[in-house]
Amino acid sequence: MKGNAQETLNDQNEETAGTDSDRPLFVFDNVSKVFPGPQRKKENEVRAIVDCCLEIPRHKITMIVGENGSGKTTVLRMIGLMYRPSQGNIYYFPDDVLYGIDLATLGRSEVTAYRQRDVAWVFQQLNLISHLNCWQNVALPQVIAGQSWELAKVEAMENLRLFDMENYAQKNVFHLSGGEQQRVAIARALTIKPQVFLADEPTGSLDQKNSELAINNLLYLNMECKTTIVMVTHDRALAQNVGDRIYCCEKRQDGNTVSLVS
Repeated sequence: MKGNAQETLNDQNEETAGTDSDRPLFVFDNVSKVFPGPQRKKENEVRAIVDCCLEIPRHKITMIVGENGSGKTTVLRMIGLMYRPSQGNIYYFPDDVLYGIDLATLGRSEVTAYRQRDVAWVFQQLNLISHLNCWQNVALPQVIAGQSWELAKVEAMENLRLFDMENYAQKNVFHLSGGEQQRVAIARALTIKPQVFLADEPTGSLDQKNSELAINNLLYLNMECKTTIVMVTHDRALAQNVGDRIYCCEKRQDGNTVSLVS
């Protein structure tokens, strides 16, 4: 998709106005991410992703697979605007917005609002706060956004209830199993009602039983809450079993590439 990519997408969106489910949530248009090497010499630069064209379907699960160092997490971080693309455009089509937003053009305050409002993350390291109990961890995003603890607790308890964790609300998170911690982390992410849920190897540090529980939690989030999920994994069998769409990152000397698998 080159040249008049955004115009083409906008024309398509006018034709499908009112049918959000038919539109992609994100479109990468010839996106590259290059990190400078030592002394910023061109021969030492890291071409993490080159000329990436992909679409993230709305309300679906997209899996990104590939070996270590192939650029999987770079793609995820560009969706979350933790990285800006070195070139190309990333178009974002929020629900009920007709025309795409080019994420690369957002200012600092707009990036902050996007991260706080539209994107939720779950990493291998769950980043739960050790001195807070379960409901406080889940409520924290709302409190940071200006909500009182009292009001934020109401929604936090509802989200914990979604994952059968309401009876653990007063427990310190580090008294929970790995799978229970994962459910708390997902409940916390859900608090902001994100457009997209980004998961970076979410089962990488879990045993088989808790890995299955974590995946079931993500499937529930997708099916019941209609949340778009983009998940990075090295597990191709998992990707085939769970993904509605699968992309593969390939490690190449002249720059990592991304291709559609199914």
